[in-house]
Amino acid sequence: MSSSRPSHAVFGGTRGADPGDFISGIVLAGPRYIYDIMIPDLHNYTSRSVRLTSVRMISPHRPAIQVLGVTAYPWSHITHGTAFVDEGDLGKGCPGQFAPHPVTDVVVRPHSDAGFVLYIALILREPGRYNFGRAVITYVTGGQHHSQVYHLPNIHLRTVSRRRYPHLYQPDTCGKNS
Repeated sequence: MSSSRPSHAVFGGTRGADPGDFISGIVLAGPRYIYDIMIPDLHNYTSRSVRLTSVRMISPHRPAIQVLGVTAYPWSHITHGTAFVDEGDLGKGCPGQFAPHPVTDVVVRPHSDAGFVLYIALILREPGRYNFGRAVITYVTGGQHHSQVYHLPNIHLRTVSRRRYPHLYQPDTCGKNS
């Protein structure tokens, strides 16, 4: 992956997924249903430490998507596994494993993986099909501010009726309700 990375990029994620490599699923639309999209594999390919300052989803940009925020969770607390798409407010549903931190707490040492996993929490306000694409990660390294377009996992979500799938939405509760 590093050979395909532009020289100004700090993290991987500079190329989109192969066309046949995607995650597909059905979800519910509406203000009660929070979905969490993972930003995986934050690896610093440079010889300087990097501190994140923000993450913003840029694709898709639709009024039907309400981004609630981006949260960092320490990998060291997560013991029951994660997914590219999770459901619910992870910090409230499973506070022991998903201990929320602001994105600005993420510092990635040179040639290292981040000690955090990042999730973009959002609500799909209207029925439809949603294909997630890109985010912009802003960061500071060497005392200078930079940004990088980061390709999200190739996730295709389609909303369906709650009447037809009444048990579809299962917010993460660390197994408390299983």
